[in-house]
Amino acid sequence: MPFVASHEKELRFALLSLFPSAGLKEVSEAAKSGNFDLAVEILRAREVAEHAAEPAEPAEPTKSKRLLDSPEVSPKEKFGSARADTGVPESESEGGIAPEVLTEVLAAAKSDSITSQKQGNQGAGGYRTQDGWEIRCHVDHSQTCQSLRTLQSQSKKTEDAADTILRHVGTDNTAAFAAVCFEKMMQREQEMDEGFCVFYHHYNGAALLYEVQAEIARYAFDLPDTFAPLPRVLLGHFANATLQHLQTSFASASLQGQDHDPWFRSLAISASPTLFAFGSEAPPLHCFREGYGCTDLSFRGLLTSLLKDVCKIHIQKAQDLVRELSDVGARFGLQVGGYDPEARTELKRLGGHMLQIFISKKVVKKYVYHSKAFGIPIDTELDVWLATPEAVGKELDGQVRILFDPELFLTDKGRLFHYCGDWEFLGGDEEMKDSRAAFVAEIRRVLAPVRKIPVHELQSRLRSARPGQAPATSKKHS
Repeated sequence: MPFVASHEKELRFALLSLFPSAGLKEVSEAAKSGNFDLAVEILRAREVAEHAAEPAEPAEPTKSKRLLDSPEVSPKEKFGSARADTGVPESESEGGIAPEVLTEVLAAAKSDSITSQKQGNQGAGGYRTQDGWEIRCHVDHSQTCQSLRTLQSQSKKTEDAADTILRHVGTDNTAAFAAVCFEKMMQREQEMDEGFCVFYHHYNGAALLYEVQAEIARYAFDLPDTFAPLPRVLLGHFANATLQHLQTSFASASLQGQDHDPWFRSLAISASPTLFAFGSEAPPLHCFREGYGCTDLSFRGLLTSLLKDVCKIHIQKAQDLVRELSDVGARFGLQVGGYDPEARTELKRLGGHMLQIFISKKVVKKYVYHSKAFGIPIDTELDVWLATPEAVGKELDGQVRILFDPELFLTDKGRLFHYCGDWEFLGGDEEMKDSRAAFVAEIRRVLAPVRKIPVHELQSRLRSARPGQAPATSKKHS
């Protein structure tokens, strides 16, 4: 029964990416149900049971350490739920679901399934795809978060977040997966709303560059294998960089193309301040499948320069590594035309990737500003706008620019979560040949020269790197 086996495989990939803390055994058992919605409910029940069994944690940590200054701090201590593996728990009883809870969830899910089948394509919480996957999304409106504040603007009536998501995700299997991803994003926003602001960054062609930078950071700073793709890794670029410098640089006549300027791009990324930012250049609900990217960048040049400087190798050797990395990316379905025009993508996969970026409210004004298209600044009290948009008279929509200092995300001031439109690539483990975990293992093999560099020396190189010349700002604008 090859169709059944293939369907189970798809379910495992999707579930592992959405429930990274679940063991492979639990995920496989849930996938045997053959029903995406039912499997999700089973694993949700597992999370609830685990959470109920855990002792309450103090609201504030008793001691905060910087990872860069404290190499003895383990990734699990620093990143909490981030896991360096997705294997079976050491004990079979660890993370298990109580039989009575499982029975209750199965009964409720089957009841919902029967009801939705009687109603046709429209299910109890959404719609069903042709393959029977339920497109379903639940958002708890009793808890606030940044994205919900977009839908609660005084200039419009309150909208239901789940309904808005379902209107935009589509009607196929990817829509079912996307709806659950967006539901998870909303949950994370609500869980972290007290201490963090959130932003969404979309990309496609940059995926290989971000993944290579993440692998360099893993080795340099002892990060888990599941650490998200990293848009910037050269810490030295940010030694004297400030958000004010980015903003005032737009007064310079030499800043051609605004935020397309190489100096500006070496420091900043564009993002949306809410899942429902339809006024953004890259609305999250529209970009989940295909991502967002510019065609005027030489990713090949950027990656070659990075490897040459980090590894201290000849440019020809760096170009050879880029070619190898492009081949790996092509085998896993990434967009690699910007790195090696001769590399042919072997898998036809959705190319959309996105980062959910959390930045501490204590420092967010130092790293983020409200912007128009091309990064042109908008004078806005950022923290007030994100918390109570009606107080500044501006709807929570549009876009921002982030001074993306990687050190921020190596401490407790920032967190990154990765999503993509292709459930087979997102998550998984090394044994699943098309998964991100298997891809990371391949990238690590190609980047063997990096791992020959002593850790302290690699950290020094990353910190000593300097960006190109900043555009001069005219006196009358400075």
